[in-house]
Amino acid sequence: MANLLEVMTARLASMDEQARKKLIRTMKEADLRDLHIKPRAKALGWLLYWTWNSRNSPAGFPDIILLHPITGAHVVRELKMYGKKPRPDQQAWLDAYALAGVDAGVWTPEHLFNGEIDRIMTEGARRQPHGG
Repeated sequence: MANLLEVMTARLASMDEQARKKLIRTMKEADLRDLHIKPRAKALGWLLYWTWNSRNSPAGFPDIILLHPITGAHVVRELKMYGKKPRPDQQAWLDAYALAGVDAGVWTPEHLFNGEIDRIMTEGARRQPHGG
């Protein structure tokens, strides 16, 4: 599955600047999750949770929870479209997770192209397990 990650990364890197900018500006949160984060999570062995329909859930709960079953890495992210910021209720959840020592933040399509998503997920999958 590591080859899948390399292929996905190479495809993004091969895009011309105009196509890259258009994709960053137009990519929806669900596409970022379904087409980019979910395959990376599977390739790197992460457990991934997302709420399918949040209508009856507490307001502001983050979009994705990643937990690596071998390393214990725990990543919580709110997904946002280009130029969007978390609402106050979303930021409150992120701040609480960060206070608890969890890697919590926001991912946008820009983070896909600047390598942050790959870096965080790869480092989390390779770090030393807790207690090891």
